[in-house]
Amino acid sequence: MQMTLRYNNGSPFFSSGERLSRVTVPRYGKPGPRPDVAVLEENNVKACLPLDFTQEQYDTEDRQLVVALSVTLGLFAIELAGFFSGVSMFNCSQSLLSLAAHCSGSVSLSFFVFEKWECWTYWVIFATCSVLPALVEILLFIAVFGLKKKPL
Repeated sequence: MQMTLRYNNGSPFFSSGERLSRVTVPRYGKPGPRPDVAVLEENNVKACLPLDFTQEQYDTEDRQLVVALSVTLGLFAIELAGFFSGVSMFNCSQSLLSLAAHCSGSVSLSFFVFEKWECWTYWVIFATCSVLPALVEILLFIAVFGLKKKPL
């Protein structure tokens, strides 16, 4: 639908001294229901399973996905703690690595969720986009607090 503007002379162009006589605003229906996280998670778990699956297989895959997401949040918390403690705040290499890993991880996870990729692809995303920056952050923690080196 288009929005049409007409002025007193019928032209769609406005000239000085004319008044707007009619505005047609597009009318859209009610927005559809938004999928919640549970529906998206269910779709991804089903994408990991064969066509004929049992409830036990579903529960196993669901548990693995929830554990993977929880560990990902834990590793992100480690990175956040390192950043706010000043260990990696001004370390350019760690900042660039974290930025690149988290940006690519965000794009990859959006494809994972909306394209219903199989569960093994999450582990690849997890290894490259969460574990790698967290390991470098842990090494920086050890260097700063254990070896008493400067965080830069």
